[in-house]
Amino acid sequence: VRPGATVTLRLLIKNLGNVRENVFVQGIGPFQSVSADPIQLSLPAYEERVVNVVVILKDNQAPGPVTLVLTAAALNNESVKSETTVAIQVASIPVPPPSSVPGFEAGAVAAALVGALALAGAGKRRRR
Repeated sequence: VRPGATVTLRLLIKNLGNVRENVFVQGIGPFQSVSADPIQLSLPAYEERVVNVVVILKDNQAPGPVTLVLTAAALNNESVKSETTVAIQVASIPVPPPSSVPGFEAGAVAAALVGALALAGAGKRRRR
């Protein structure tokens, strides 16, 4: 993904115990923001739910893998906790070559001028 992009992950939370658990979901990483929806949920015994995690990368996020740590912890029992990591691969964005015409890359300007000259020359044919 590119720097500044928004990434949405689906996290499956399962209650493997035989009692209802109130679970808090958290994401931590070097991003602009990480949010979970819902951030807190109540899970009956042996049930599961999907939590959407939205990660917004920084505009200047360095290229390469960036680790997101996701944690689901029971609010009423601190020994009930699960953690996983996800690597988000940030792409490097190539820097375009400098241009003398704002808004145009040098190659596009040259192609536009050649096309204009070819059309101008075609319109000036003389009959003999």
